[in-house]
Amino acid sequence: MTLKLLIAAFLQSLGIVFLATLPYRLALTRVKSQANRRMVSGIVLTACALGSMTVPVTLVDGLIFDMRHVFLILAATYGGVPAAILMAAATLAYRLFVGGPGVPAGVVGIVLCTLLGIAIAQWSRIGGLTRTQRLVLMGLCASLSLAGLAVTPQETAVIVLSHAGPIFVIANFVGVVLTATMLDHEQARVMREQALAEDASHDALTGLVNRRSFDRRAPEVIAKARAQGRPCSLLLVDIDYFKRVNDTHGHPAGDAVLRAVADILNARSGTSGMAARLGGEEFAILLPGVDEISARRKAERLRTEVAETSHDVGDAKISVTVSIGIDTIIDDGRPFQEAFSRADAALYRAKQTGRNRVTAGRAA
Repeated sequence: MTLKLLIAAFLQSLGIVFLATLPYRLALTRVKSQANRRMVSGIVLTACALGSMTVPVTLVDGLIFDMRHVFLILAATYGGVPAAILMAAATLAYRLFVGGPGVPAGVVGIVLCTLLGIAIAQWSRIGGLTRTQRLVLMGLCASLSLAGLAVTPQETAVIVLSHAGPIFVIANFVGVVLTATMLDHEQARVMREQALAEDASHDALTGLVNRRSFDRRAPEVIAKARAQGRPCSLLLVDIDYFKRVNDTHGHPAGDAVLRAVADILNARSGTSGMAARLGGEEFAILLPGVDEISARRKAERLRTEVAETSHDVGDAKISVTVSIGIDTIIDDGRPFQEAFSRADAALYRAKQTGRNRVTAGRAA
């Protein structure tokens, strides 16, 4: 047993972590469900733990050193409790497979680090720890796996603690801090990229999809509906006499009304629909799987809800109405822009014939 071998094992494990950052990043960006994302992250960390266990250093006969405890401590924080349990099961199975007199100590260390990792993750989740406190605590707890030496002969425990104890503690602490920092860095980078993408595709005032993103995504939604033999209805919505709101109550009041109307539109678009702000006081809703009759009903309910809703802005109560133009896209090969033009023409007729009404494009 030499210091060089311990350092080599530590560096090998860090190399495994560096290699794992790519699949971890892919898990953050490609997996949409939060639960599935955490599970994939847990699988990546489990692979790191097992990879570390394949390059151990033998301390004394039957006792080995590797960086599994670093990943066991981190598993619950970055992958959730199910991932921590998965990693514990995998590392226990591998340690039993390797065998040797050190198995009882290894089992105790794995179980202890798993439980400590879960406890720290839960404590952090309820706001009991700052990031620095969490890192320090995880770094220190990773070395509590040495408690497994209590089930080994006393002379063996003394040899291990005297020769490898300090480097074991340092390696685990540094390993936890570096690994967690790298994972946090990947999380922060992905969140920044997602925020930038969100800003580029969504309207800053209302949070709805913006015109550029709507024009790009709408044909894809329509094509998918056509492939399934389903219709797709487009609603263009314009707030009536919106300029009067700005002129009478000011632009902050107008912004508040835009946000309130956008919230109604977004709620009415449902889980499969897409609501967008096209610009100014004009909005669009794309409803896949909705035929013309159903689209008229939805539009009428939407028009009524907007008209009956008053908005408290300062000391004023503001009510507005909307005009809505509809076009239903069926599997007739018409491009999206033609459908948009028909819905726009229907909206124009609704405004020309008195506003606060719904008009369908097929009436043209």
